[in-house]
Amino acid sequence: MGAWGEGLYEEDEACDVRDSISMLSKMPANGDEILEILIEQYGPVEDLEDDGVPNFWMVVADQYSKKGIVSEKVRMNALKAMDSGYDIQDLKARGLEEKGLKARLKVHAKLKERINNPEPESKRRVAKNPPKQVVKEGEVYVFPTMQGKGLNAWFSSWEEAGFKPDGWGSLIITSTGREYDWFPWATYVPVNTSPAEKATLEKVLNGRTLFGDGVAYCIPKQNHFKRMEMEKIGEIILESESIEKLVKKQRSTPKQVVACGWSICSGAFSSDKEGLVDVRELLQRKS
Repeated sequence: MGAWGEGLYEEDEACDVRDSISMLSKMPANGDEILEILIEQYGPVEDLEDDGVPNFWMVVADQYSKKGIVSEKVRMNALKAMDSGYDIQDLKARGLEEKGLKARLKVHAKLKERINNPEPESKRRVAKNPPKQVVKEGEVYVFPTMQGKGLNAWFSSWEEAGFKPDGWGSLIITSTGREYDWFPWATYVPVNTSPAEKATLEKVLNGRTLFGDGVAYCIPKQNHFKRMEMEKIGEIILESESIEKLVKKQRSTPKQVVACGWSICSGAFSSDKEGLVDVRELLQRKS
């Protein structure tokens, strides 16, 4: 990870760390436990002389101080990154000019002020109960698409997204679970039903899966399903071994999904092109 300008959030991975902390802070874990998850996702970050590592600790310290999350390790590493000169050396090696380096020192001063005067732990908002799992394994959904893609559910409305549907897609929820005994996740696979019409359950069953890497992971969110106008058209009983084979092809993990907050909209698309696996091959065999 690295910062190419004087700000803390000048590049994508710094923003990813910020967003990960925003999500992880909602579960009942202390600062060091959240840090372990962040290091697993974004590490190794132990050597402050490594490319981008100073900025990692500064970003984490910035978010912790704003959210009332406590970790002495985060605090000490962030201060060391600044006071030792490692952060300035890192940015200088990347080509940040003198003007930018001077501006970075002002960022240091503001961050140190936040670190030394953090929000109290009592202001941290931790949910009393884990989020509900809003989908079940074997559920089949259809959804409107535009140029082969479902709505980007991070937009609040179709109007904001400029979404004008001209077709349909379908997908199957292939498995569900929870990470850290808290965050719900699901895997799913779109099916090659015709975009020209709203698929029936029978047409989905006669279709083929579309992902070359098996399945996709997501954190299913009720508001995303509502915005995308996901409609459940039925439930099927899946054969566990067949689904496990699909899941093993996927290189991502539930931990990565939770850290990044992936939405089901990222893989919700339509296509009537040749698929990969017959949906009926995924169904539980009758004895």
